[in-house]
Amino acid sequence: MLGTVWHRITDVFTLGQFTDRYRFFKYEARLGLHHPFLGVGLGGVDLYISKHFNTGSLSTAYGVWIAAFAETGVVGFAALVAIFVVFGVEVVRAARRSRGSPWYPVLVGSYAGILAELAGYVTYGERIGAYVWALMGIGLVALRAVRSSEPAAP
Repeated sequence: MLGTVWHRITDVFTLGQFTDRYRFFKYEARLGLHHPFLGVGLGGVDLYISKHFNTGSLSTAYGVWIAAFAETGVVGFAALVAIFVVFGVEVVRAARRSRGSPWYPVLVGSYAGILAELAGYVTYGERIGAYVWALMGIGLVALRAVRSSEPAAP
């Protein structure tokens, strides 16, 4: 297990892979800056990378966040970030009110899982995985359950 983890860490920073990834990051950022409002369109980063770097096949974006900015511009990127920020704020508020509730571990667990994935998406991934949206759905169910169990405001 430790060998696998160590290999994964060192694999990211081997000179060839890191240099290539860094070049892709820079290019994706430039795409976003050249198309700041609406980006190059969903899936467009892959096409631009393939053409610019002559990869011979359809490449994939490196890092969800920078690809989201390049593909959807400021408008789409702000909307994506807002979804996770609003969800996070609501989960934290509900978790504070429901410490003794059976829904507390569901709220905290779904949010922790989402945060872990979103952090990893800085350098890995092309799209936000379905399991992140599933975790958010579980969190939303828990939010609703916590809210419905609270006494009505006067």
